[in-house]
Amino acid sequence: MSKDMLGSVVRAAVGVPQGRLDTLAKIASRIAEDAPGGEVWHEHLDYLIRMGLPSKVEKLLKFLRPISLPAVAKFVVAEKFREGETVDGIKMAWVGKNFKANFLTKVEEAVPALEMREHELVTGSRDPAIITELGGEDRVETFLAHLWEELKSADQNRYHVRYIRDVNRVLWAVNGYWYGGGLRVEADPLDDPSDWRVGYRFASR
Repeated sequence: MSKDMLGSVVRAAVGVPQGRLDTLAKIASRIAEDAPGGEVWHEHLDYLIRMGLPSKVEKLLKFLRPISLPAVAKFVVAEKFREGETVDGIKMAWVGKNFKANFLTKVEEAVPALEMREHELVTGSRDPAIITELGGEDRVETFLAHLWEELKSADQNRYHVRYIRDVNRVLWAVNGYWYGGGLRVEADPLDDPSDWRVGYRFASR
């Protein structure tokens, strides 16, 4: 970055009210060169700056219900997500390649009990905007052990998306849906360019 550009950034930051500096710092961390999904965040913010805010800011999601999820001492992913088999009453029809490559060897230990809030998407959108509305990565992150518990009694007419870290601590959008007589599970990267559709279910703490 040139000295002139750095100087303009500093001058702009000086004019930011004290109560908004935390937001400014979060924006900088999101678009840093080495930040996960940094380019997607940059494109999203640049679009807002160029196009401006809508006259009325519409919510992306609506709250549906609270969810109480139990503590789990140990959850071995490969023992549950078994393609072509039925485990805990769940018939697993298909496991996607991203899930297999990044989650199938994962073992979750001492998973804490969590109180979550389930939401329904009312406007098609991508992961960065959804995560932001739900309060950020810390608020949306959950565990495969909890997703499995939810899927046991989940609405099989809906598409369920949860944000979960893989074996390398990378956050993915893990999604489950019923088709062809069983559950199908995959993990999509957060910079996937496709929108999630209206009606899909998400959760936050």
